[in-house]
Amino acid sequence: MAALSRLLPVHLFPKVSSQHYLSKRTLVRLRECRQWWIVFSRSGGGIEILVNCVGGSSAPNGGFRVLTDEEWQKALNVNLLAAVRFDRSLLPGMLDRRSGVILHIASIQHRLPLYDSTLAYAAAKAALVTYSKGLANEVGPKGIG
Repeated sequence: MAALSRLLPVHLFPKVSSQHYLSKRTLVRLRECRQWWIVFSRSGGGIEILVNCVGGSSAPNGGFRVLTDEEWQKALNVNLLAAVRFDRSLLPGMLDRRSGVILHIASIQHRLPLYDSTLAYAAAKAALVTYSKGLANEVGPKGIG
């Protein structure tokens, strides 16, 4: 996850990693969502650009037969629900300002799944694409790109 805010001074950022900001314009790598939500809500600052580029799979090879409910849930949590949770948390501020950008990075696998190794990942990324299109239809007319 990355976010951009010109409104929040760098010294207010909680240290969540060794590389928690990269420039004066404050490019932030978000690892601990709750900590950031608290900081932004208390400061009056806001996120202007949110980039969700989280993704991956640790599922075993073997197709649908080896994918347990736990593997499916992990794939959905990382590849879909992380974006949904950040959006639910940060989008209200963008809507209040009638300004902001959200980018969801998906995968070609939503169209061309590698069924033997990453079926749950591909399905979660397909869900992310559908979610993103629906969200864009909902909030685009309200100033969010």
